[in-house]
Amino acid sequence: MNANRKNIFDWGETVMVKRSAPPYLEPGQVGSICGMDKITVDTEAQEFLCNIGDWVYTVEYVGGLDNEIAECYLKRYPHTLKYITKEKIITKTQNTNNYHNSEIATVVDFHLISAVLKKCLERTC
Repeated sequence: MNANRKNIFDWGETVMVKRSAPPYLEPGQVGSICGMDKITVDTEAQEFLCNIGDWVYTVEYVGGLDNEIAECYLKRYPHTLKYITKEKIITKTQNTNNYHNSEIATVVDFHLISAVLKKCLERTC
């Protein structure tokens, strides 16, 4: 792995744990990126089942629990949620003209949308 590689995911982005991830990472879970760290030593790489230079993300789930997961076990999910979230950010920013308030509103909107999507997925899966 290239130690200079940049992270794929960004703060607040919606991700899903890949189905191929180890069971303890809860494959299929959907959450939001709330932290990230680059792996720099072999012990970390072994702990997260990845390579030096890879990224590990803190993913927060709807209920407030979180997990640290290597980038290779995550994927963007779904593209429509990312679009809806961005649209709400723009709307909140235009209404309040306050960037800090729009960030807080975005977290609330994400949790609301995620809860609705989770219920929909439970009905169809």
